[in-house]
Amino acid sequence: MARTVSVQFGLIPQIQLMCQDPDLILADQLTYVEFINRNYARLFAMYVEAEPDRYRSESPLQMGSDPYPFDSPAEWYSTIGVDHVEPGNRRVPLMRLQEQDRNRFFNQTGPARAFRMGFQDKLELFPTPNNGEQYVLIWLPTAPVLQVTDSVDLRIGHEKYLEMTTARDLLNAENTYDGRWDDEILKIEAELRYEANSRYFHDMARMTSEYGLRHRYWPFGYPYGVRW
Repeated sequence: MARTVSVQFGLIPQIQLMCQDPDLILADQLTYVEFINRNYARLFAMYVEAEPDRYRSESPLQMGSDPYPFDSPAEWYSTIGVDHVEPGNRRVPLMRLQEQDRNRFFNQTGPARAFRMGFQDKLELFPTPNNGEQYVLIWLPTAPVLQVTDSVDLRIGHEKYLEMTTARDLLNAENTYDGRWDDEILKIEAELRYEANSRYFHDMARMTSEYGLRHRYWPFGYPYGVRW
């Protein structure tokens, strides 16, 4: 379950109370928000690892219409996969290009069968597709940057995580933090890591293409695998 918390009227006053800084002498309001954003980015990344299905996004791409190599979305954090959109809107997952296969499609054109995120986070497809071919990038986002007037959606109780980590960092900047919240911070982080680890242990294939599981590259030839 989620709870919406105001940065200005929820998080900052509580952090001020924890730091005993009612008059914003320790830091001004903008500095408070900067520290909140640092810790929210960490918390958001743990949310994404624990529940990637909830945060996944899709971006359609077309050769000849979008600059190639394709730019990643502004909020891009990591890539789940890429699909080739065939006639009839049938979507075929591409394989992630491994380093040992970097020259496999050299100077080839045609429908892509593999992808990788290249220099400057640009999406490259192999072989190089022809104009008009359509693809879909499935990706996970980074944390939004919070402003002082924003509200943030958190799991119930996790507003305390942002308050404790931000108060800790502000006090650390003054060399006055005594470790009082460390156990509670580590407990929340451990719970989210356990959730993410359990998910991948029990549902390893959920974010992997079914095609990739059935047609895995086998370096020793047939009949044990499909060689692209």
